[in-house]
Amino acid sequence: LERTIHIRKVTGSIPVPSTIHKTYMEEELQPSQQIYGEIYHVWQIPEYHQHQRGRTWYIVAGIVFVFLIGYGIFTNNFLFSLLMLLFAGIIFMHSTREPMYLNIGVSDKGVILNERFITYDKIQSFWIIDEPPLTKNLFLKFDSAFSQPLSIHLAEQDAEEVRSTLTKFLEEDVTQKEEPLSDLLWRVLKL
Repeated sequence: LERTIHIRKVTGSIPVPSTIHKTYMEEELQPSQQIYGEIYHVWQIPEYHQHQRGRTWYIVAGIVFVFLIGYGIFTNNFLFSLLMLLFAGIIFMHSTREPMYLNIGVSDKGVILNERFITYDKIQSFWIIDEPPLTKNLFLKFDSAFSQPLSIHLAEQDAEEVRSTLTKFLEEDVTQKEEPLSDLLWRVLKL
């Protein structure tokens, strides 16, 4: 069976959508077809969203980081200052390099995240927040109490089709109506 995968090519920092036809992501999934089972949905997403940050954002962020690093030094909390310096470095590195693309799949046995396969018995529930253009994400909650929900952008996938498929294998958490606060802050602050 041939499926259509929507892939976003990045030219500079502006995503340009294009469509590529593949048979079940043959290069990536062929050797382990028995492990994944029948695959219903396949798409690609960047590993992180590359925000358009203006000069003002960098000036404000620089002032905040200098203040936080200075505060850490003033209070003799050098570890805090080092962590703020590392955090600033990571943000700078992410803004200067193109994100890698991850292959995502939903099958009858689990969810595929590039090389990682998560079986449904490790997932407690799921929910989908579909509020374009702000957010269109699938959230997976794991059985482990220490794991945060995993957020997966749905890109060009139809949220209702993905929901319909997942409800065959998982319980949908209908109490979740909004994206987690951490995701919201990350998006608003353009981190």
